[in-house]
This record gives sequence, C-alpha cells and structure tokens, in this order.
Amino acid sequence: MPAEIEVHASPSNFLDWREQAHSFDRMVGWRNWYFSLAGPKGHDEPESVRGVRVSPPFFEMLGVEPVLGRTFRPEEEQPGRGQVVILSNSVWKRRFGSDPAIVGKEIFVDTRPFQVIGVLAADFQFYQSDFDIWMPLTIDNDFYNRQNHSVLVLARLAPGASFKQAQAEMDAIAHRLELAYPDMNTGWGAKVSSLYPGSEARRIRPALLVLMGAAGFVLLIACANVANLLLSRAVARQREIAVRLAVGASRGRLVRQMLTESIVLALASGAAALVFARWGIELLFPLLPHNSVNRSIGRLGAAGESLDVRVLLFSVAIALTAAILFGAVPALQTTRMDFLRSFGTSARRAGRGRFLIIAEAALSVVLLTGAALLMESFWRLGNVDPGFRSDRLLTMQIWLPRTRYPNASAISRFYEQILRRVEVLPGIQAAGAVNYRPFNGMSVAAPLDIEGRTRLSFDDFIVPYRVVTPGYIRMLGQRLVKGRDLVESDRPGSEDVAVINEAMVQRFWPGEDPIGKHIRPEFQPTDAPWSVQSTSRWVTVVGVVSNIKEFRLNEEPPPEFYISYRQFPSSFMFVMVRSATRPEGLLGPVQNAILTVDPEQPISNVRTMDEAISSIAPRFNVQLLGIFAVIAVLLSAIGVYGVTSYAMGQRKQEIAVRLTLGAQRTGVLRMVLYEGLRLAAIGVAAGILGASLLTRAMASLLYGVSPTDVAAFTAASAIVLGVTVLACYLPVRRAVAVDPMTILRSE
Repeated sequence: MPAEIEVHASPSNFLDWREQAHSFDRMVGWRNWYFSLAGPKGHDEPESVRGVRVSPPFFEMLGVEPVLGRTFRPEEEQPGRGQVVILSNSVWKRRFGSDPAIVGKEIFVDTRPFQVIGVLAADFQFYQSDFDIWMPLTIDNDFYNRQNHSVLVLARLAPGASFKQAQAEMDAIAHRLELAYPDMNTGWGAKVSSLYPGSEARRIRPALLVLMGAAGFVLLIACANVANLLLSRAVARQREIAVRLAVGASRGRLVRQMLTESIVLALASGAAALVFARWGIELLFPLLPHNSVNRSIGRLGAAGESLDVRVLLFSVAIALTAAILFGAVPALQTTRMDFLRSFGTSARRAGRGRFLIIAEAALSVVLLTGAALLMESFWRLGNVDPGFRSDRLLTMQIWLPRTRYPNASAISRFYEQILRRVEVLPGIQAAGAVNYRPFNGMSVAAPLDIEGRTRLSFDDFIVPYRVVTPGYIRMLGQRLVKGRDLVESDRPGSEDVAVINEAMVQRFWPGEDPIGKHIRPEFQPTDAPWSVQSTSRWVTVVGVVSNIKEFRLNEEPPPEFYISYRQFPSSFMFVMVRSATRPEGLLGPVQNAILTVDPEQPISNVRTMDEAISSIAPRFNVQLLGIFAVIAVLLSAIGVYGVTSYAMGQRKQEIAVRLTLGAQRTGVLRMVLYEGLRLAAIGVAAGILGASLLTRAMASLLYGVSPTDVAAFTAASAIVLGVTVLACYLPVRRAVAVDPMTILRSE
C-alpha cells in the first residue's frame, strides 16, 4: 500500500530513512521545481514549466509504464548520469506535436542539455496536473545537507507491515538522527499516512458526496417517470396481455418480452444520451475551477474534455440496472390475473401514480433546497471583502533560473529593471511584484525568533511571509495602519526591515506597539526557487498593514510579514500590474518589457486577480447542483403531467357523468387540482424532512447561511407546489373542456 511521509526530509535524512527503514518495500524521494524548457531545434522558444525530480524507482513503485521509451534506471541518480528527462503527455502534445521521434532527442532544461527517454501516458497524474517534465533526483554533494528540508517522501509498505509498525520505526529513526545531529534534527520527526485519499481529496469529499447524492436523486426521479410510463403502457395493453394468457402464453414469457422491450429502450436512450453527454462536457469543462482542488481530483479523461471509459461503463451499467429493475415491476404487476380483473374500476385507476407525485415532489424539494443554500452561500462569498482591490489587476509568474541569475544582486536587478519599464507603459497605474500572490493556493513560511520570547516548540512561531517590491502594498490596496511601508531605500547594507499585518500584531503583541520590535526569520538554506536567497538575521518591524485574504474568502487572515525583495531576494515572483481599463490588453506590452530585459525569460500562470478569486470559490458546485435541481423540477413536472394526463384519461367517464348531472366545470377543476395539491403538499413535507438532513451534511460547504435557512426551504417548497399545480392544471383543463355526451356515447 502506498504511504506518504508528510514531514519534509532533508536530503541526507532521506538517505538514512531509506537505508534504515525495513517496514517499507520501497522508498522514494521527490521535489517539484520550476524549469525553463527549450529545444530541440524548431522549438527553441523557452517556456516556463513545472517539473519533478524523483528517485529512479518512483514509476516502478507506482506501477506506471510510459507510452514511449522507458523510465529511470537506478544508476541515473548518480552524479553525471542523470541528464535524462521524461515528458508528460500534455507537454509532448502541446510543445512537440505528439512526435514519437522525440525519444532520444536532446532538449534544454535551464540551458543544460537533457536527453528525452520517455513519454508518460495521458491518464497519469501525480498530485497536480501541470507537472510537465520528470528528471532523476541526483545524489550529489549538495544532497548530504541536513538543514535543507525540501524532499518529500513516498514509500510502499512491505508485505505484512502495518502503518502502526511503520510509524514506530520512523519515530525510532528520527530519534536516533536527533541524537546524532542535534543542531539540525532537533524537533524534526516523520509522520506516516496513507497516500490516498490525500488532504485535498478529503477536503472536497463533502462537496463530491453532495453532488453524487443530487445525481442519485435525479436518477430516482427519472426512473420513477420511466416506471410509470412503462406501467401505463402495459395497462394500455391489458387486453392484449389477457388474450395472450388465455391462449396459453406463460407469464414468464410475457415478463421476458416486456423486460426486453425496456432494455432495448434503455440502450437506445443511452446511445442518444452519449451525444448529450459530450455536449454537456463541452459546456461544463470551461466552468471547472483550475486550482489545486481541481488538479487533485484529475481531469475529465485522457484528453481533458473526453468521456472517461470507466465513467461511461458505470453509466451504462446504471442504465441497464434501472431498466431491469424499473421495468420488472410493471411487467410483474400487469401480468397478474388479479390485476387484469381488478383494474377496471375507476377508483383503482384514479389512484395510480399518487405515490409518484409524492416521491417526485419530495426529491425536488431536497434538491432545490440544497441548491438554494449553496447559491445564497456563493452570493455571500462573492460579497466578502478580500481586504484589497482585486479589480483591474493582471498577474503573471516569473522564475529566474539559477544558471543565469546566480546571486541576490542579479535577481533584484532583474525585477528592478522590468518594473521600471512596466510602470511607464500607457494604461498602467501601478506595478509591483510578490513571491506568492493572493489566492495562488500556495505560500511559504518560516519559523520566527521573536526578541524577548521563548519558542515553546519547533512550529510554535511559524509564520507565512511575502517578499515584495516597494509600492506593492499600496498597489494592492492594503491599508497602512501604523508606521511606514517598505521603500526604495530598504537595500542591502541598510537596516533590515519588515512590515507585518494586524493578525500578527494580535498574535504576538496584543495591546502593544509592534513598531521597533525585532524578529528573526529562520530561512532554510535551500536552492528552491520559491525560498529566500538569504541568511537568517534580525529584522526590525517598521509598519503594520491591514489583513487580507490569501487563500479562501471564508478564512480568517493568518499572521504575515512582508520583507523587501532587495534585502531578501526571491527568484520566484509574481509581477502584478493595475490598469486603468481592462487588464487583459496589457499582457502583450508587459511581456515585451520583460523580454527587453531578458529575451530568454518566459512568463506563465497569467491571470487577472478576479479570475484567481473566482477560481477558488465553489462556483462549479453551485452551478452543477443548480443544473441538477432544474432537471429534477422539469422531470417532476413531466412526471406529474404524465400521471395526471393518464388519470384524466382513465377518469373521463367519471368526469362526464359529473358534468351531465350538473357539476360545474370549475368545480371539477378545483376538485382535481385540490387532490394534486394535497399530494404535492405531502411530498413537500417529506422533502423538507429530507432536506433538513441533507443541509446539515452540507454545513461545511456553506458560508454565512444557516443549514436550516427558512427562506431557502420556503422558496424550494413554493416552486415545487407551483410546478405541481401547473402540471395538474393543463391536463385537467383539457379533460373538462370535452363535451360530456361525446365521452358517454363513446363509452
């Protein structure tokens, strides 16, 4: 069973784990990274991509085979042997046109030559969907560093080993390493957990269950409609069935015939549904949120927008099961002799379908209530103030390769030059850069030493930080609460300074003035592009700014501090510009300004801030549940209409007699409508009970609205009652409009 060791390991600790742990059959390390990809000839324009360095047994441990070429060999983790690369299927198609001859060719990663040895399958995805290149995790001299905790570890349990045994063994190894290297391993342990489901999958599980339940409700309503139609069709053939039985046909043969007919109908409708499914995917795919949650659950099939074979087979199986199950009930019922003898009474015919109306009304109320609550919650989220101005902000990601920008001065000089060029472009009001923009889904943090405070545990004072350019806070629209902002004069050689947010004040200095306080971030010595390329040193707090939302709109802002990119440079930054008009039109001029400074520097992850915020909101869940609710109401209306039309056809003689004896047409209309409304009211009452259970299960998906919100329950009930009355009214009105004498003569 695949296991994940959640605590990041230093490279040297990983080697000790791999050597000393016997509870695992295999153990591999991996790091995700940013790379500049170029070549081969004809594909020379550089592209910024995400990639992964993995231990050579990685693919073998996961049972993954490439569609072209091979995977890594054990010796390719040795220095000088790891200049090979495996391509993801998406970058193979996008950049190299699915060329099968790419295997064996040379491409350039961070300007260094690598040989392509394989291409992965389209359905392979590891953690995130934008990992485009894979390279061996090389054990070089830098790999024996114990301070750089940057390696993530996966392992497969050995036969007969349990998670409990593995955890005990890793605790023992961590304790030995802490005793052997107290300066670098104190407080560092290892937590063993199952790889699947991951943390993101566990987080979105409630939403997926709600959507799956909604799809089930729609299926139940559709099946109820089909069962009723099959029953009505069988009843219309009752004379034919009676004759067949009378001349010697067996009941089993008639049941098989009717089941065959319903299966043929199911297959024909399933074939037609494939067309609608394809259209539906094309409509829904652009609505998918392209964030970490979406990446964690994968794509909609190998091509991104194609029908997944497994989902297709599951749907076919469900359709056939429903056809057999809901076709068997009418078939068995209508071939009983007592049914054929007793079905002639008008009262018996009038009672058919009442349960269907009640059930469909109940299921529709449940779906509509859930959709109403999510829509209200989504509306409230859309009105949450993120703490900054998100309008007219264009963002793009830049990563500077170490081969061209080897030191802090080169990194800060690059960003200084591009911002100087970008700020003077027409239509740009302000420009800035930050290592992680808001609503990017990721951040970086550092443990803090706070002057005059004792750290109780290793992670007691871990705080996220932002590396920013002067003017970034003002451009973003944050409010300066106290002190000053970061300025141009905050350079190397001057006093190291930081600006903190109000949440950090409340956590560490409640009721005190934080200006002039000193903190020391413990930046890890690592070559990771997203980490600060600087040593740890004391920093003076010079300002306080307002809180902003960084990850989700329904979260409490965390403590954060901001440091200058000149004093603490980061090669990984987001350039952000605020425009006077629509920001999309500024992409070309901004990109040209960047290429003027460095013609080989690509950009990636281009988005407006409004798009970034909307991508993390549960818009897709709301839209999909709303679609399910609309379909449910339409199916219910069709079902009620069909049941009422059939009932009116069966009761036309009764209605004709009533009208002949002097009953008013409006009176007959009210009588039938009252009966339909009474049945709908029973269904609504049952639906309210069911909805109260569903909405409590949805509590974690709601924001600013109670699971028992009266307005949502009332609106859903009113819609279902209104639709039911309308569905009953039309066939009843048609029935009472016929001349009663014409009906009596025909009978």
